[in-house]
Amino acid sequence: MKRKKKIFISVAAGVVLLVTLILFASSALAAVSVGTRNTTNMFDYNGGSGWKDLKTPEHYIVGTSPEQVAYCLQHKNDSPSNSSYNDSDILGTYSARVQTGLRIIFENGYPYSTGGLTATEARYATANAVRFWLSENGDSAQYNFTNLGAYSDSQLRSYAAGGQIGSKIRANSGYTDVLQFSIELLIKARSQGLMTHSISLSAPSMSISGSYFVGTARVYTTNMNGGYVLNTSGLPSGSSVSGYTGQSGDTLTIWVPMSEANANRSFSISATGRDNRTRSNMFAYAPTKSSLQRVIVAKNAIYNDAQTVWAAVNTPQIYADLTVTALTPNASTFEAGSPVSITATVKNQGLRSAGGFYVSLTSADLSTQTKYVSALAAGSSSNVTFSYTAGQYAADKTITVTATADSSGAVVESNESNNTRSASFT
Repeated sequence: MKRKKKIFISVAAGVVLLVTLILFASSALAAVSVGTRNTTNMFDYNGGSGWKDLKTPEHYIVGTSPEQVAYCLQHKNDSPSNSSYNDSDILGTYSARVQTGLRIIFENGYPYSTGGLTATEARYATANAVRFWLSENGDSAQYNFTNLGAYSDSQLRSYAAGGQIGSKIRANSGYTDVLQFSIELLIKARSQGLMTHSISLSAPSMSISGSYFVGTARVYTTNMNGGYVLNTSGLPSGSSVSGYTGQSGDTLTIWVPMSEANANRSFSISATGRDNRTRSNMFAYAPTKSSLQRVIVAKNAIYNDAQTVWAAVNTPQIYADLTVTALTPNASTFEAGSPVSITATVKNQGLRSAGGFYVSLTSADLSTQTKYVSALAAGSSSNVTFSYTAGQYAADKTITVTATADSSGAVVESNESNNTRSASFT
């Protein structure tokens, strides 16, 4: 159905949207000019003398880009028309309940949400939701015909679906859904449930992949229209994060260079959710002329920090791994009394350098010898040579020797069962 809107070139009483100054920010602008345009009628009201147009003009802060939406608070006062306003604590006369309800309407109404309506319709619905809320809470600056306090939530929903609330408010043809949105905002105000902004960041489980510690984290946000910003300054130099889009549901892959300095450490990342429905986006203004209505202003295009969460990035420990890769006599056979040299090649095939350790050579036929290696870097090898004099036997004899790296167990290793190698000669 094509909707027909009635536009009036009159300055009628403006309507409101609001929030508490307890919950409002101090304005960045000490003084502003509030303008008025497009007095629109989508509802009728019955003040006791028949149905009449419920005129609701649009208000805005003059000269702002993008334009900041302003809502008037006092239905019975005059609408601003390029009038001067100063930021002020104008909400202290309202109870905590009323202020909270106004804040809820503001968070869930226009310009932050249209409820599936056009911008003009959502703006009209939001303004009248504030009228309804203030009226049923006894605000003397409102008219009684906007007081819907006698109806329960279920009654309001039922009546709004039919386009008329008792004998007080009715939707013009084609605007039933506008009335329904306005009523839903009123019901939200009654519930006293302020919008929750939240963000979660899971802690990654880090493991070793190539030359990096690698792990994944998930990010989820609730009521963050501006997504989130990731802070990786808590990671060590050379780290990187992939998978970041700034939107809820991201799977982040964290890459930390693998090194002894970065192993077995706790680093961090943080995510800050941003939204345009925060305390910092909402301002209250008082007119310099007392006959004018007070206003609340919404900054829709500005995203402010709403919540920051941190996650620990705990890297695993890395270890040395000593092994004997070769055990080589200087010959395969020896005559009695000749010198025997046996060289053990010890490699650290682990990921961490090894401190000082002993290498021993044992045999059932030779005395045990032990040599000291002061250190061995990861990936490096060292040769250790043992010297003997060939013994005399009645016949040829095969001698078996075994070299053991870290024979005293001084080094903590990733694998303690690969430290030996044996060789034989005659």
